[in-house]
Amino acid sequence: MKQGFHAIAMLKTNRILYPKGIAIQAKEFARYIEFNDTCLVTVGNERYRVYRYEGAIHGLEDAVVLLAWKADQRMTPDHLHVVLSTDRELSDEDILRYDTQRWTIECVFRQAKGQLKSGGTVFATFGR
Repeated sequence: MKQGFHAIAMLKTNRILYPKGIAIQAKEFARYIEFNDTCLVTVGNERYRVYRYEGAIHGLEDAVVLLAWKADQRMTPDHLHVVLSTDRELSDEDILRYDTQRWTIECVFRQAKGQLKSGGTVFATFGR
């Protein structure tokens, strides 16, 4: 971040947030979020109910954390997805869209590592 780069990552639901300075796990904080506190966000073919938290988390002074549930699932901690962005300028839709792309890239890297360990040849194509 000191060099101008930002990160987007999935967080575990036990990650500590600090709303109004009070330390609380994301999954516990999510219990206080009501349907009307969320907005509907569409990414590709998926729709999500999203609550946007901006502020400190354990290890970072200033970040965006999206607490998201698929729109067709109940808003319970069991269905909760927690997504971090260090770029506060991004919209909820952009953060979720970038996160879905990040997951695809990580799967390609995992597969490539496996192929390299087994002596296979890896060819990867990346595009927009």
